[in-house]
Amino acid sequence: MIYRFFNIFVLVWSIQSKPVVGRENRKWARQINEISIKPEDTAIKVVLVCADIEMILDISCSLSQRIKERSREIVKKITRSLLEGFSHGNNAVRIGLLTYGERYTHELFFNNTASIDETMDIIDKINLRRSEGDICRTYTHKALEQAVEVFKTSKHTTKIIHLYTDGLTVLRRYREDLYKIKDKLREDGVIINVIQQ
Repeated sequence: MIYRFFNIFVLVWSIQSKPVVGRENRKWARQINEISIKPEDTAIKVVLVCADIEMILDISCSLSQRIKERSREIVKKITRSLLEGFSHGNNAVRIGLLTYGERYTHELFFNNTASIDETMDIIDKINLRRSEGDICRTYTHKALEQAVEVFKTSKHTTKIIHLYTDGLTVLRRYREDLYKIKDKLREDGVIINVIQQ
């Protein structure tokens, strides 16, 4: 069977059965890292799809402090769940985190070696307040441009973005840039999940 968990696919099978891949999941089958099964082994095997997941968190001033804090908590819970459930050597899920508004900040990179608790501390310490001198802008296109750069270091075939935002890039003149960068990510095989704040 194939189970879906935040666009990470887990393939489970026993020694006698073959993987069941539904019509909508066929494209994922070739991305699965398989492990060998010994004939004497009758245990169920779990095979993870390796994935790099970039969490992109909009912290622009159009969002209330309460919404930003709630979004940060959701990112924390998802990150903890993924790291606890899918951190097995070469099959590890790697998490990156970028915050943005008018500017962007890389909070976590894929190659970070922090423990799960240290990662939670890093997320807790994200400054959600507007910086002195910032004007109220949401530059989603700039955040996605950074994601393109981050995914150049990706070692996994599955690349996922969780974009937590309340809307598009603020100025219309940048909308075309936003759509172009979104198309570039999709052409590169990046799965983009937008979570409305």
